[in-house]
Amino acid sequence: MLFKNNQGKPYSLEKMISGEKIEQSINALAKEISQNYKLVHLVIISKGANRFGLNLIMQITTNLTFDLLSVSSYGKKDTSSGKIKIGNLKLNIHNKNVIIVEDIIDTGLTIAAITSYLRNQKPANLAVCVLLDKNKRKEEIKIRQFNNLKIPDRFVVGWGIDYQERHRELNEICCIKFSN
Repeated sequence: MLFKNNQGKPYSLEKMISGEKIEQSINALAKEISQNYKLVHLVIISKGANRFGLNLIMQITTNLTFDLLSVSSYGKKDTSSGKIKIGNLKLNIHNKNVIIVEDIIDTGLTIAAITSYLRNQKPANLAVCVLLDKNKRKEEIKIRQFNNLKIPDRFVVGWGIDYQERHRELNEICCIKFSN
């Protein structure tokens, strides 16, 4: 199927990771988190990680609380603007075991900004759990990481991840292929 972006440029979607493989990954991540924490507070990065975070919550077997944190670096563009906007948490994370739940990490710049923001609130421990990892770091991640699915450097959508606010509903991860 052919789509058009906000500028009228045509593109298509190519399946990269099945929904089944994503669910298996989430189950493994939830099991690892459950084995490592008696009580944990998840900070789900909204909107992209909402679906991943909620599925993770349903699989974690230990006590947990969670909050949503609004973070934006893309706006309506294809690439990060480099300017990261971070909202506010509703719950206090002081002295809590906190795991940042993120949909995708590529350069590490966004997660570094989020980590800095959360460290200022003095959690007992801080870690990150990511669904997809492009592993093309410009910024080193210096906290414990729970991650599972490595992907190539492609623009992807599905499972809550969007392109210009589209395709979040897909039950698989697809890469965008732009037409000439």
